[in-house]
Amino acid sequence: MLSILKLYAVYVPHITEYIYQSLFRQYENTVSIHLLRRKRLGTIDANLLAYGTELKQAVCAMRRYKSARNQSMKAEIDFLEIQTVSSRIE
Repeated sequence: MLSILKLYAVYVPHITEYIYQSLFRQYENTVSIHLLRRKRLGTIDANLLAYGTELKQAVCAMRRYKSARNQSMKAEIDFLEIQTVSSRIE
């Protein structure tokens, strides 16, 4: 849970600091969650990034479709077919 809290600390610093002080401070040697080290990422997987980009494009296309028809983003759709020539999706 602390790892997840560290990720959120960038976006909601006050509440994450409060949670850190309340739940984790007694077990850690650091006075603030913002002074804790985060794990470094290894190499970036280009295929995974490209897959995420393609997925984002599909979501954007669906939003454009709904907007053009004045449909709520929450409205269910009957059918959605996504086709790709990408070898990234297995």
